[in-house]
Amino acid sequence: MPPAPAGPRLRPANSSAGSRQQPSYPAGTGAPPRNYCASKAGLANLSKTAAAGLGRYGIRVNLVAPGAILTPLAEGTGLMHGRMAEEFHARTPLGKSRGIPADVAGVVSFLCSEDASWMTGDTLHVDGGNHIRGLHSYWDTLHPPK
Repeated sequence: MPPAPAGPRLRPANSSAGSRQQPSYPAGTGAPPRNYCASKAGLANLSKTAAAGLGRYGIRVNLVAPGAILTPLAEGTGLMHGRMAEEFHARTPLGKSRGIPADVAGVVSFLCSEDASWMTGDTLHVDGGNHIRGLHSYWDTLHPPK
């Protein structure tokens, strides 16, 4: 069988939140939007649909779903230190509380290479395995009920 054509590659970014449910919170609590996880799951399915339809043109579509990655934005939300870092560490099989941008960049580089020429419609979680047994609610961890 001839190799797949070296066509364009689409690499949408997602979040590991698309692989789990998030509870609903009352409006006005400052909690994350109720549809956040649903939108991430929708992006995962949209990527699969795009992969199925665009494959015949040599276009591969794969999704990268980072978990807790040490970035200025994540640090500003309180997810990288204290209680949240402890919770991520406890639930991440690879034993780290967070990754670094280079962890994600390596996966994206691989997906854009010919080494990934036989991949399409996949979601690659870059989260140390946190999506296997991760937190179901970051908000509840940061704001426990009183």
